[in-house]
Amino acid sequence: MVRNLPCVWERIYETLEAKPVDSNTKKLSTLLSRLNAKDLLKFVEGFRPDIIACTHFLPAEVLSAQRRKGKLRAPIYTILTDYDIHSMWIQDGVTGYFVASSEMAHALRAKGIGTASVEVTGIPILSEFAKEYPPRAEMRRTLGLNADRHTVLVAAGGFGMMSADEAVKLLADCLPNAQFIVSDKEFRFALNPTPCLYASYEALQLGIQPMFLKVIDRIKTVDMAEKEIVEGVKIIPLPGHSPGGIGVVVETDDGPYVLAGDAVPTYDNLKGDPANNQPYIMSGGYTALQEMWKSFEIIDEIVEGLVRCNI
Repeated sequence: MVRNLPCVWERIYETLEAKPVDSNTKKLSTLLSRLNAKDLLKFVEGFRPDIIACTHFLPAEVLSAQRRKGKLRAPIYTILTDYDIHSMWIQDGVTGYFVASSEMAHALRAKGIGTASVEVTGIPILSEFAKEYPPRAEMRRTLGLNADRHTVLVAAGGFGMMSADEAVKLLADCLPNAQFIVSDKEFRFALNPTPCLYASYEALQLGIQPMFLKVIDRIKTVDMAEKEIVEGVKIIPLPGHSPGGIGVVVETDDGPYVLAGDAVPTYDNLKGDPANNQPYIMSGGYTALQEMWKSFEIIDEIVEGLVRCNI
């Protein structure tokens, strides 16, 4: 639904946020989720776990319903991986919640969670990110950043958040001393986009003042080149959807996986159309076809033809 009917999903997302946990709308949502999770229910029934930890609302929703019916005895714990509380995370039948902050714990209790426990633990991260690194000032010098300014990372793209442009404007107003790190290719394209994308980029060519002009003196551009982040995890350039697009390659015991983001809109893009001798299917707007094709080839080479790609 997210891929094929994003507007419908957005409507559902907004509606569920406004409804009480025990509303008929929530019950209908749980029923639909259960119908789409038969394989999960069958696996859990056969595996018979002692404890269940959910890092996504969907398994918590489906499995807590089974627990309420007495079909599942294992306690269920939900680990929220967001910095805000959406009603979809709250399920009757969950034993406890792990949240990122005390503010989230307060908001969770305010929404009503019955006798479930709440623990403030932060959001789980790979152990590599908890290692000791050089002092902040030294790291900033290495990266060529101004040591006297805040550094802002804006992660956007999901429903429930304002647009990235609006977020940057808000942060620029709230943090007048902040610096913003931007892909060099992305920034150059924003200054001179393809004419059909003028409106989307609020291009100067249309006489519009794009929001990034407000912070242009605080922008530092970086080359999004291939780089290992930690052992077994690296970023790679995957342009096509946007000039500065990147992906993440994760080495596992099953072989490498590629988190491709917007570089690959759907699995069908990589599966192609063999009947017409097309190894890949290209997408429509916001696409540089030659760069997207090259990105598909890079992904294909990494995963050796298998569709091991998070979209």
